[in-house]
Amino acid sequence: MPQDEFVASRRAGIMDVAARAGVSRQTVTRAMNDMPDISEETKQRVLAAARELHYRPSRFGRGLVTRTSPTMGLVVVDLRNSFWAELASHVLDAASQKGWRVLIAETAHGGRAGVENLADQVDAIVGHLELSDEEIETSFGPIPVVLYEREWTPASRALVEVDLRDAVAQLIDHLRSRRRRRLAMLDWSLSERESERAAQFRHAVARYDEEPRVLLTHTDADPDLDVAGNAAEKAMELWPDTDALVCFNDVVAVGVIKRLTALGIGVPERVAVAGIDGLQLGQVVIPELTTLQLDFDEIAGHIVDLVDRIASGKAPLRGADVRRRVSPALQVRQST
Repeated sequence: MPQDEFVASRRAGIMDVAARAGVSRQTVTRAMNDMPDISEETKQRVLAAARELHYRPSRFGRGLVTRTSPTMGLVVVDLRNSFWAELASHVLDAASQKGWRVLIAETAHGGRAGVENLADQVDAIVGHLELSDEEIETSFGPIPVVLYEREWTPASRALVEVDLRDAVAQLIDHLRSRRRRRLAMLDWSLSERESERAAQFRHAVARYDEEPRVLLTHTDADPDLDVAGNAAEKAMELWPDTDALVCFNDVVAVGVIKRLTALGIGVPERVAVAGIDGLQLGQVVIPELTTLQLDFDEIAGHIVDLVDRIASGKAPLRGADVRRRVSPALQVRQST
């Protein structure tokens, strides 16, 4: 493939500009940052090459030159959802300890364009991206990217993923120990595919030779209390003998408790309810919510550590070395 076509297939880097202008990497840095010890002719040749290649200097590298703090862009779905608000709070704390500033973008409002615009303002992107590996490469090129909770492939950028297998199995064992035998899951997805959480539920229930019941709600936004309540009503209509509902997350679980209570269905007397994530929200609902508790400090710590290591050249952009796992812990409360 000719050099120009190769460069066009990805975001141009500093070495591409150096090769086009016939100078060293250090000379490109001096020209882009308006530093001394470079002739005006050379500077203009470098700037012209940068324009031709649509090169955008690394803001992290510029920060090292100008001594300004680097900035990461945190992508969440919707801050009105308690999960994303709690995660953002912990990322802000972890980032400040490492000397990073944080800008936040919500995909529920700005969409993909908002995320791509954010990339022009930051040194790294972290969080939840509903983009394929190929789309991430096209959109962000050499910018460090740390993803949260998605399927890993060898081509994936750095990833912090949630390993639910053991925790979901413990939850099902707990429900069985409370003599719950007709379990159903209220799943949620942006696509028409069941979530990984539903897959783990199916696996855990099948250990008891029972047929897993999964009701998928497909929406274009995060679940809210009313949507969750409607799902609970539908599940009880489909399977009237259900005595336990495992919910995609704590927001769904709170909506379920609210709706079942309004319908006169006792929780946990008639139906046990459990969530996933361990939000503070679950401790203010009555009855308090049994959940699979994530450690948000651990998640945020991994995200910020990975982006810091990648940006400083201590870790690669992708691969097994930049893959981290976290596992939730079963927190039993009054709802089961």
